[in-house]
Amino acid sequence: AVGTASSSAKLTVSEPKKPPFFDKKLEPVGAVLGESADFECLVSGTQPIKALWTKDNKEIKTGGNYKITHIGNTAHLRIIKVGKGDSGIYSCLAANDVGKESCSAELSVKEPPKFVKKLEPSRIVALAGSAHFDCKISGSPEIRVVWYKNDTELQPSEKLNLSFADNVALLEINDFSPEDGGDYTCEAHNDAGSASCSTSITVKGA
Repeated sequence: AVGTASSSAKLTVSEPKKPPFFDKKLEPVGAVLGESADFECLVSGTQPIKALWTKDNKEIKTGGNYKITHIGNTAHLRIIKVGKGDSGIYSCLAANDVGKESCSAELSVKEPPKFVKKLEPSRIVALAGSAHFDCKISGSPEIRVVWYKNDTELQPSEKLNLSFADNVALLEINDFSPEDGGDYTCEAHNDAGSASCSTSITVKGA
């Protein structure tokens, strides 16, 4: 009867803090020796989120052969020039005030074929005789070997024996005839590249 009174307050509802969660985890990477390799993941959760990278459980930081970025929800690691020692398990650990989460993936380094023992540059063989030619190849599996004579691919036969075992490529030729003279090439291939070496065969008495 003699007046009114009121009071008010503002109620603010805050979102509960969320620990890090990987919307996209790291995936395995196969990189060719000497080239670059990239790992990337997407992480959500309450900011700020800190991302820490490790290789085989040892922390790595940006600089030298590594470039690390964390922009928005994307955490990225680049190995600038892959060497043999860079193969291993890479992990990203994301952490904020309420939790942490990690994911891992493997980097496998692929080496292109390389002839660690080449064919002899030239060879003289006897008419109607036999001879074998071998070379040794290094590189990542699976290596495929193809032999050519004057750009024509060779196939196994009673006259020709072709094999590849323990990184040694072998060509055996039996009962040499005049037509067997010429240039022979061994080509090695894998997913990382290819290499070749050649020899020239002269049939004596032809």
